[in-house]
Amino acid sequence: MKLGRWIVLTLIAFLVSCSLGYYQVHQDSGTLLVSQPAVQSIGTDLTPHHAPALSSPTSDQTPDSKTWVLEFPKHWVSNGDCQIQGTLKTLLVQDGNHLSGHLHWVWNRRNDVAEFSGQISDRSVRLQMIPPAIGGFPITFNGRVTSAGTMAGKTSAKAICKSKDGPFTLTPIGVPQRSPQAQVLPLFQKPFDGEFLISNYFDHDVPQQFSDDNGYMTTWRGDRLTLGEPGAGIDGHGGYDWGLPENTPLQAVADGVVTFAGEGRPFFCPPLQQQTTGNYVYILHKAPSGEQFETEYVHLSRVDVSEGDRVKAGQPIGLSGNTGCSTGPHLHFGVRRIDADTGERTLVDPYGWDSARTDPWSTHPAGHESIWLWKKDQAPTLYEYGR
Repeated sequence: MKLGRWIVLTLIAFLVSCSLGYYQVHQDSGTLLVSQPAVQSIGTDLTPHHAPALSSPTSDQTPDSKTWVLEFPKHWVSNGDCQIQGTLKTLLVQDGNHLSGHLHWVWNRRNDVAEFSGQISDRSVRLQMIPPAIGGFPITFNGRVTSAGTMAGKTSAKAICKSKDGPFTLTPIGVPQRSPQAQVLPLFQKPFDGEFLISNYFDHDVPQQFSDDNGYMTTWRGDRLTLGEPGAGIDGHGGYDWGLPENTPLQAVADGVVTFAGEGRPFFCPPLQQQTTGNYVYILHKAPSGEQFETEYVHLSRVDVSEGDRVKAGQPIGLSGNTGCSTGPHLHFGVRRIDADTGERTLVDPYGWDSARTDPWSTHPAGHESIWLWKKDQAPTLYEYGR
């Protein structure tokens, strides 16, 4: 294969395959084939033991940042011609005048990451995307503000796909805000740096995976999503799924004690139709109010803590991955409230409940009222793949 065509094929594979999902890239007689099943994040039958209470969490962290949705063309090779069709999306974080972000990328069945870095002002933006393993061939984005308050412009791949550049848009999005009526307990900070798209919400109707089969999901906003819509990949999902590229560092959301760390028990995974297991970390936290919560970090590629360890808020605990009952690299993050009298653990939504109608999970016999558990400016953005 000639060098020029190899460069084009490499760029094309990157751009086509870097949205959430488990992308399988095959080469068959020079033909590039891409498949994109929906990512499913699955919990486990792992039930960690009770652990002792801990000290109070650290103070609020309030970074000066803003989140943008970047929508840009995807390129691929068809019959030897470079073409543009459709778009891809990812989230970028603005810190001052600097923009940065990451994108999941698969080539030859290997998970990797593309990096975004650039500068933004109130009038213009200049951004570079650096695909992995293609040093010296950055893809640039140059745009200006529009009347709608977005940024828009064109991408440029220079010699690669010459004369086939395409438009892009950069749209600011709001961060989640707690409901004025919600119970609030500011305990958690973000479990990762940056912002990432989500594939699953916490299902308030009802968060019992593999047993809830009503065909829809109710989000913390009270929105009912039919299974298969953006944000509703798993019926009865008991947490949030963020599309972190494999090996993204994870952090403890609050001071705590590790109640489980490592590989869980094997169990049958319906989406994979096989027995599986994976790497998990569970941490017990005690709020200033005395209430206790246990957080779970699921599908890790590597675990860096041990059972019984005391951890501080922001301390590294491992790397995100694709282990266990999962169809693509991501982090499943869940929270359980612990009953002070019985020790019973009940799933709760850390974003609380923000709807005029009654939260169905709060009235369920096995449920509980959800609580806004994020510190100021620490709630990760909720923006669905496929929106």
